[in-house]
Amino acid sequence: MPEPIATTILICAGAAVSLFLMIYSIKTGDTTQHDYWYDFWNYYNEYLEVHNDYLDQIVILKSVVNQKIISNHNKIIPNVGTYYIHYKNQHQKNLGYVGIIKTMKKVNNKEVYNYKIYSRSSSLLQRFQDEYMMYIRNSHEVVVSSIDTSGDTPTIFQTSKLCATAQINQQQATAHIMNHWTTENNFNTKVILFGERGLGKTYVAKLLKKHIEATYVGTWPLLFDDFNPSTIALNVNTMVLKQAEPSTPVILVVNEIDSIFEKVCSGPEPFDHRLQHTRNRQEFHNMLDNIGDKKHVITIYTMESNPVDLFENPYYKSFMRKGRIDFFIEMTSKTATILRHPR
Repeated sequence: MPEPIATTILICAGAAVSLFLMIYSIKTGDTTQHDYWYDFWNYYNEYLEVHNDYLDQIVILKSVVNQKIISNHNKIIPNVGTYYIHYKNQHQKNLGYVGIIKTMKKVNNKEVYNYKIYSRSSSLLQRFQDEYMMYIRNSHEVVVSSIDTSGDTPTIFQTSKLCATAQINQQQATAHIMNHWTTENNFNTKVILFGERGLGKTYVAKLLKKHIEATYVGTWPLLFDDFNPSTIALNVNTMVLKQAEPSTPVILVVNEIDSIFEKVCSGPEPFDHRLQHTRNRQEFHNMLDNIGDKKHVITIYTMESNPVDLFENPYYKSFMRKGRIDFFIEMTSKTATILRHPR
């Protein structure tokens, strides 16, 4: 056999073996023995383990994921396999796709996951990289719905706020709330977070929004992190609760609820004829009941005082009875612990 032909055959055979090993590795997720992942037809980018969380979320949001893993805090992540993101231009013409390969290998008996991204188009690979970097930047922010009460009629506007790394106590509080919201109370949760100032109690609401968006595809919670029920002409039903749907659950935060309790009990009724939820006990009770009767709502009340002590006060007990508050979470600098309702 002529030498050039033999050389060509050997090259083709080597490429075929490499391709076979690559396909076998992708299907099984076992790259311990054979880490052949490249070919001659595509451009590739490889990402380190530190990028996994972001890439997991992108795959869940933009790809069809048949095999999933339920991780800690009930977060859904894609299993080992190959996923695809298809791209179109402004005229809806197909431009091609980017393949996303998730593999696993064992290093010192520990499972290590990695991503490799490929495409026949270098421009599509760059487009994915640009979108990925934008996603990382956006992942450190969260969109918050605020209510502007400077005019005669309250209006809603949206703004971005920073939301980066969570502390352990905040992660624990988020897990407690998600567990109740999804398994115990038909997608309605009312919780009091209490502890010293500066522990990040309000920050938990931002983490909840990010967690829900990453876990439930197509779900975009509306976060109201500065709701003040003492504001005149602010109606919780029309401004907030009516927007609570399966695809747009509402996360409502009322800060320093104990101060609001005190205002309801001791403050004189305003002369303004417009609605005010803290006008009197009955109006406040109505607000609490409306919040408790609406599905797809998470309500976080924060305070520094211990609510168990306040529960003994007959003036406050009706505000915190079962049905209006589901449970309490005590936050310290390192932990978030559930205190069941004293009933």
